Amino acid sequence: MSRLTAADQAIRNILKTKEKDALLEPLRRALDSESSAVFAVISKCKNDVTTSPCSTIFRGLFDATTKVVEAILQVTDGTKKEAVEALYKAFEKEQNKTEKLHQLATDVLNALEQH
Repeated sequence: MSRLTAADQAIRNILKTKEKDALLEPLRRALDSESSAVFAVISKCKNDVTTSPCSTIFRGLFDATTKVVEAILQVTDGTKKEAVEALYKAFEKEQNKTEKLHQLATDVLNALEQH
């Protein structure tokens, strides 16, 4: 899966960044890659990510995507941080719904552009 490879590469690029101010753009790119990978897995698994190997792949994407959002919360401030926090809190209430992970990533990306 080339989308998984792209998501992994985006994470590796972030780990090379030394300054907090320079982290937001690589994190945004990583979240965009994770979002694409989530969409691809959901599509290939026909929305049933509870069967193996879909469940294993989706669980990894779930963990990676939520960690990227948490990292974004660490490097943002002001209205961007407030917007992302609100989205993440709403997601936490419904995170057992498959489609919500892709929606979280999309909404966070939109919030980063708007604020």
